[in-house]
Parts: sequence; C-alpha cells; structure tokens
Amino acid sequence: MFIVRKLLLSFLCAVSIAGSAAASANIETWDTDTSGWLIRDFFGGTEYGSLDWVSTLGGYSGVLRDTGGASDNNRIDYIYTQGPGLAGNMDYTIGGLSVVFDFYNQSAVPAQLDIYLMSDLGGNEYEWHLDVTSQVTASGWSQISGRLDFSDGWYNIDDGRTTAAQFSADLADVDEIGIMITYLDGVGGQIYALDNFDVIPEPETWAFLGIAFLSIGYSFRDRLDKSIAMAKAWIKG
Repeated sequence: MFIVRKLLLSFLCAVSIAGSAAASANIETWDTDTSGWLIRDFFGGTEYGSLDWVSTLGGYSGVLRDTGGASDNNRIDYIYTQGPGLAGNMDYTIGGLSVVFDFYNQSAVPAQLDIYLMSDLGGNEYEWHLDVTSQVTASGWSQISGRLDFSDGWYNIDDGRTTAAQFSADLADVDEIGIMITYLDGVGGQIYALDNFDVIPEPETWAFLGIAFLSIGYSFRDRLDKSIAMAKAWIKG
C-alpha cells in the first residue's frame, strides 16, 4: 500500500506541474470576433491603428487584424488583452513558459515588434517588453515566441525596474498581455494581424514531464513484477 501511495503521489505531482504550466486551454484564436482585445496609443493619445476581426487573411481563418493609419512618424500602439484567460492576475512565475503567437505583415516588417506585459503591482503599473522583431519574415505569417525569462532580454522602459527579481515579482500579477508595435515611418495603411496567441510550457518542460511519467511507469512495472514473483514463490511453497 505504501508503494502504491508513493507512486500515486508522484503521478499527482507531475500532473499538477503540467496543469500549472500549460496554458493551452487559454489560447486565443479569434475564431468569431476580436474577443475583447484592445488597442491604445503608447503616448496616451488616439491609437494609430484600428483593430477588427476578419474571417480569413493570408490563408489563416479567423484573425485579429490591425490596420495602420495615414503615414506618420514615431507611432506606437499596444494591442492587448485584460481577459482572465491570459492576464487578470495570472501567475507566470512558475517558470518554463513562453509567449507564442502567429504574426502577419502584409508587405513590410514593422519598425519594431515587442511582446508586452503590464503588471499592476500594489497599484503601480509596470511594463515589460521583449523585442522579437528579428523573428518577423519579410511578408506573410511568422511564428513568434519569447520565453518568460529575464535573461532573454526583457526590459522596462521608464519604471526603474531592472532586475530579475523585479521581473519575477511582476510576473505574479500580469494584468495585460499582448504586443507593442512600432509602425514604419512615412508608410500609410500598414496591415498586420495576430492569431493563435498563447502562453505554453517550453519544450524542455514537456520533456521533463515525459521523463517523469515514464519513470513512474517503469517503477510501477518493476515493483509489480517483483510482487508477482513473490506471490508465485509463496504459492509454490
């Protein structure tokens, strides 16, 4: 009985880790509408682009489209959600997580594309950014990913938070998540889009869980074989 309890406990711990790490149930695919995602200007004025839902774009079905305005300079927008599925005080400090999404640009790579997080910690709003522009292809869809790991280059713009400890503290209280897009200067009507936005475990996290489950299986089989051998020996006398 002790052995069974120990194996069951190990299994439940592994399942608990998987359930905490995986956020696939919260993936945003924009199948029917904008799903409450918002847009705002970086400088606090009127947003430069406009968000809408389109049924197809670049071969993808159901996407969130961002259409830039007339040509202008130094224009930056946030495209984000406050929904509880991906934000709303979710704790991302468990480690081994990555933000992933598909990003579309019709004809030109934006001046800069960042993954964006905002934490309202103790009534103070702290923003964090990770530059992922290098992952955007010249046109069409690109698969973007960014680890929630301070060492990967996350930076804080103007709140004076510059340490891994501060980043970790803010991950415990993420109230907004999305992207920050810096449009190209002097180019009007730029078109971008998002699909399949999610926060998922990194591959090595899944590998660890797979090893854990295999270990549990092998341990159980080994102990079961020994128990059967002992039973046969007892029957034979």
